Amino acid sequence: MSLRSRLIGPCGHFTENPDRMDVDVGALVRRLLLFDTFILQSTRLFEAPTLVATFGFSGLKMLLESGALRIHCEARSVAQVGQVAILEKRQRKDVLPLCSYNLQIVSMTDREEYVSRCLQNVQRSVGISLKQAIKLKRAFIDAMVTTPENFGNETLRAVPQDIQNVDLLREVVIRAAREMTGTEIPRDRMVVRAHQIDDEDFRVESNLQDLGKYGELETHKILERAVLAVGGLNFRIEEMRTHNALSGVLGEDLPILMRKLDFITRELAPQNQERQFGRVVELAGFPDVVPGTKLDVEKLLKVRDSRECREFRQWLQGIDSATDNELLQHLTGLKAKTDQLVQSRLGKSVRFLATTGLGVIPGLGTALGTIAGALDVFVVDKLFTESGPAAFVNRLYPSIFLDPSGS
Repeated sequence: MSLRSRLIGPCGHFTENPDRMDVDVGALVRRLLLFDTFILQSTRLFEAPTLVATFGFSGLKMLLESGALRIHCEARSVAQVGQVAILEKRQRKDVLPLCSYNLQIVSMTDREEYVSRCLQNVQRSVGISLKQAIKLKRAFIDAMVTTPENFGNETLRAVPQDIQNVDLLREVVIRAAREMTGTEIPRDRMVVRAHQIDDEDFRVESNLQDLGKYGELETHKILERAVLAVGGLNFRIEEMRTHNALSGVLGEDLPILMRKLDFITRELAPQNQERQFGRVVELAGFPDVVPGTKLDVEKLLKVRDSRECREFRQWLQGIDSATDNELLQHLTGLKAKTDQLVQSRLGKSVRFLATTGLGVIPGLGTALGTIAGALDVFVVDKLFTESGPAAFVNRLYPSIFLDPSGS
């Protein structure tokens, strides 16, 4: 299975209330449509009540059992513990001075107990009975992906080599200074290098204090954030390899990833597909999925498995590398059923997509700029088809929304 057909990542964030998560259900649905499998990196299953409200008990259970939505429910991350005096290892080796670091993988001690506590959030869902909650818990458990016990070893092994990469280290330090202090450090003036103390400990030297007038503690915190960014990037790459899936949070780290791996290109960022899809849907005048939107899961699963949806995914993945001529040949080779596209209530939206939406395709907007404004319903017939990307956008995608009246 192709790496690009699976995505792993979170789909929400906490509000000011630490017990309430704001779930981006629109992003969740887009990812279900754009990828064969979406692995939701859950935060203690706080997403469950929103998922129940969106899909309903039967719909969510069907979605979890389909394999389209998998659940990653684990607490594991990279931490910097060089100054944590309570650790037995640090007591043996002494606490590291400022600007010296030790990265370790920290995780829950008992996964079964952790998952059991997380499943209590399923019962917080409104509108389901105790019996339904029990069935949903079982569905969540069956949909969970597991991570090997030794996960993280490769992450830690990669750090010593990465911090010797001066370009990479400089990049993450500049970003850390910007994020923490709002100060932009000139790249050509930034001097930074790492020195290995032993197999696990290392120190970082820099001219941050001179450039930004930072104190020793602030400098330590900036450099700590930078080395954690290196560890975090390796962590996500290891996740990708373990689960054979793109990382949904990889986009923000592309600049440092480019420093680390020259052969990784921007097309790996799943956000590109989501962004293009969002533009197409917006231009077509269809609603986005927001909290409170009701969805027909049975139709959603059928749409996911349709030939049109598969063609749409492939189309989105390929348009970045296609030449203008290749795109023109592809688009003009499609044949639409004019009566369905033009006579339906979506006709005007389709026409707007035809005349304006071509701008979502890099390079094509320029090629068609002189004729796009003159397109009418008859030209639509030559650009879109009932058996490809347009059929997905115009007919299949809208079908997953339930009528607010319940009919």
